Amino acid sequence: MNKTRIPYLTHTWNPIAMRCTHSGSPGCDNCWHIAVSKRMAENPKIDREIRARYKGDMPPVLVGYRLSEPSHRKKASVIGVQLMGDLFHRDVTRDDIHRVFYQMTALARWHTFVVLTKRIGRAYRVLSDYDKVWDNIAIGTSVENQKTADERIPILLQIPARWHWVSYEPALDTVDFTKIELNSGCTFSAFEVSHIGRNLTVDEWPILDLVVAGCESGPKRRAANPDWFRFVRDQCQQAGVSFFFKQMEVDGKVVEMPELDGRVWNQLPWRQSE
Repeated sequence: MNKTRIPYLTHTWNPIAMRCTHSGSPGCDNCWHIAVSKRMAENPKIDREIRARYKGDMPPVLVGYRLSEPSHRKKASVIGVQLMGDLFHRDVTRDDIHRVFYQMTALARWHTFVVLTKRIGRAYRVLSDYDKVWDNIAIGTSVENQKTADERIPILLQIPARWHWVSYEPALDTVDFTKIELNSGCTFSAFEVSHIGRNLTVDEWPILDLVVAGCESGPKRRAANPDWFRFVRDQCQQAGVSFFFKQMEVDGKVVEMPELDGRVWNQLPWRQSE
C-alpha cells in the first residue's frame, strides 16, 4: 500500500498482481497500466511468478501479504483499490474479489475504500451476493462518452454502497449526466433519485455523489474540449454534487483552469484528513 498524490485519496492498494486487458471501450486504448505492467514484468527485484502475472503469462493472483496491508494501517485513510488493473476483470476470481471485500468491510472497516471499474456489469453480478450497503465503500465506474455513461451508470447505481461516483477520464466526448438513456429509451438524471431496476423505495435509491473529470494524458493523448468539463461542472453544481477537475493538457503541458475547480477537494464526500 502506497501514499498517493491523487487528491481524493490518501493511499493506493493493489492486492492483486495482474495485467489488465482491453475492455473494448475506447477509454482503454492508451491505458497507462499496460506500460507500468511491462516495467514491473521486467523488474528482477520482483518475484518471478509475480512478474509473470504482470507480463500476462499467468492469470491474476491475490498476493497474500498485500491483502492484509490495510489492516496494518491504524490511522483512518482513503484508499484507492486495485487501480493497477481492474478488480472486476473476468480473470480475477469471484473468491478473490470476496476476500478483498472481506478485508475492506470486516478487517479494516475504519478506512474508506474507493473502488473504480470499467467492468461494472461484472461488479453488479458479483456484488449481488451481498444484501447490505457497506458504509465505508465508494464504488465508481469510468465513462468517456455518452455511450459508456448510458451503459454503465444505471448498473452502477444498483450496487449497494455508501457512495457512487464516476471517473469521466479520459474524456473523449461530451456527457450529459442529467440525460442518461436506458435500454428502454427512457432517460433519467444521475443526480436525482430514480427508479431504474431494483424494487426500492424512493428514499433508498442512490444518486451520484461525485464526478471526477479530466483529459487523457501521455504522449498519445486525444484532444479534449474544456467546454465538456464546464458543462459537467455546471451540472454538478446545480445538483449540489461534488465535482473534481483533475487535469487539462494542451500540447503536452498541463493547463491551469481554476474556473473548473467546482467544489474543492476537501468537500468530497469521503475525504478524510491525512
